[in-house]
Amino acid sequence: MLSNTSIRAIPSQRLLNLKKAIESNGGIKGVRVTIEPVPKIAGRKKIKWDGISSLSNFVITSAGERSFKAYGIGAGHFQSWTSFKGSTDVGRTSVSEGWAGRDPKRTGHRFSAKQRTFLENKFNDGVKTGVKANPDNVSKEMRQLKDQNGKRVCTVVEFLRAQQISSYFSRMASTRKGATESDDEAE
Repeated sequence: MLSNTSIRAIPSQRLLNLKKAIESNGGIKGVRVTIEPVPKIAGRKKIKWDGISSLSNFVITSAGERSFKAYGIGAGHFQSWTSFKGSTDVGRTSVSEGWAGRDPKRTGHRFSAKQRTFLENKFNDGVKTGVKANPDNVSKEMRQLKDQNGKRVCTVVEFLRAQQISSYFSRMASTRKGATESDDEAE
């Protein structure tokens, strides 16, 4: 299978032949072939590093950096660390380890009365009609629902993810099931 990058590297006549071959005999089901020019990347900066024309083969040592046009062939071009301009703290970061993880102190919050009412109505509609509400659709509806004045019913802070809605529906179903079982036992 050809990827986009491999197709872009093929000369134009070979591209035309490839397109013609793919489309021959009725083509391949589900495959559409187009030939378009590769767009130029705007604002691309060319980095000039004196003495280095190919930035692909490096050996990093404690004394500095050595670059080669072909790895390990010849002496290469050596630059000591002292010849680099700029901050010596470039490799250091002020961010502590684990900054992207979840906050361990973060606890769940209770749904507002507006959220509970909305979800209970959706759940009860599903019970009455026999068609369960899809949590993804309920989440989208919650984001788009507007009142008579055209204002959103829920604020951005009150939006719920499909997973939260699914969990809430599950809890409602289990409490409803528990309530019906206790009613059956009482009779």
